[in-house]
Amino acid sequence: MKTKCSKWIGIFILFLSAYSVSAQYSTGLGIRFGDPSRGLTVIQYFDPKSRGAADFIFSSQYKGLCFTGLYEVHSKNHNENIELAKVGFYLGVGAHGGAYHENAYYKNPTSDKKIIAAGFDAIAGIEWKLPNIPVLLSADLKPFFDLTSSGRQLNYLDYAVSLRYLFY
Repeated sequence: MKTKCSKWIGIFILFLSAYSVSAQYSTGLGIRFGDPSRGLTVIQYFDPKSRGAADFIFSSQYKGLCFTGLYEVHSKNHNENIELAKVGFYLGVGAHGGAYHENAYYKNPTSDKKIIAAGFDAIAGIEWKLPNIPVLLSADLKPFFDLTSSGRQLNYLDYAVSLRYLFY
């Protein structure tokens, strides 16, 4: 009985490995853990052979919400399965908009007004496509510049680790 079971497990693992190597993904959905932002991330590759992607981040920061859209260029396309380590780098630019609590944004405990901020973003990161499973792990630095009514900004850098499930 033990040999039959291990034989079927081996066949299943072989099938899963063959499927994941030949399949190509186009969308990744996951979570982003960072400072100051945490939230959901969705990446959409433009074409299975392309290195370009749109990355959308829905985050909670400064006791408010923010939406960021980025255009990224990836150094390697993990769909092609040509690299051994499945590690790549990416760079991108984009914009964001959000509504925050003023006391959290400026670290001013006396005010609880809401502020609207919009601005520009850049991103640089490294990513690792886990072998044989549709998961992408990435770490990035995302400098940003807010345009607010006061012109003050305390934080200019967001850094994070993201974990995405890839859809084929």
